[in-house]
Amino acid sequence: MKISPLRPEHTEALFVFEQENRDWFEQSVPARPQRYHELVTFRAVIDELLQAQAQGDCLLFVLEENDCIVGRANLVDISASGAEIGYRIGQSYAGQGLATLAVKHLLQVAKQDFNLEKVVASTTMNNLASRRVLEKSGFGVTKEETDAVVLNNEPLTMLHFECDLA
Repeated sequence: MKISPLRPEHTEALFVFEQENRDWFEQSVPARPQRYHELVTFRAVIDELLQAQAQGDCLLFVLEENDCIVGRANLVDISASGAEIGYRIGQSYAGQGLATLAVKHLLQVAKQDFNLEKVVASTTMNNLASRRVLEKSGFGVTKEETDAVVLNNEPLTMLHFECDLA
């Protein structure tokens, strides 16, 4: 397993990853905007993200196995006060510890490269796998937000987490 910063040459493979796992992701997180599902507009999205990464606003990673993208992990909204993490693992690779590996990598980068003291994350109450990854990685719940998102016509509670890196 290799974790690499997102680069322009990842765009098509990342598009394939997002499309192949779309139904899987939408079972536990709200759907991506339509522009993620058309290659032309997806390229524009990635170009915007790469520009934000070049400016230091975020750091985006892909998880690769045999030159195939199997996951992604992001450190976003980087500021002096902290950053937010996010991650997605493809359905075929779920349950293999890759999300935990990705989160640990993000925490290490946040501390070593950005000298951040805290990192935050959010997930829905019903996303047990994501909650477990965050808790195993040292995050604690700081807030519950009732009916924060709607998934499959069902309002869900959002859990907000924080990890102290100091």
